[in-house]
Amino acid sequence: MVLAAGQHADQAELIAHVKAQIAKFKAPRAVDVVLELPRTSTGKIRKQELRKRLMGRTREQGAGTTPCR
Repeated sequence: MVLAAGQHADQAELIAHVKAQIAKFKAPRAVDVVLELPRTSTGKIRKQELRKRLMGRTREQGAGTTPCR
């Protein structure tokens, strides 16, 4: 997730907001806030790079989870 300039949000607030809007089982368990999303030269989001970041982070934490598709 990328927040607008000057905005701040905590993970619990974001998840609670989503759970109020959609079914609880569809809500994310975790939220990452980043400065910007990796994009291709045509402006599309590089999902593969996001998956690599997720895998690197889960390995550091020792969670051993698989990335979302």
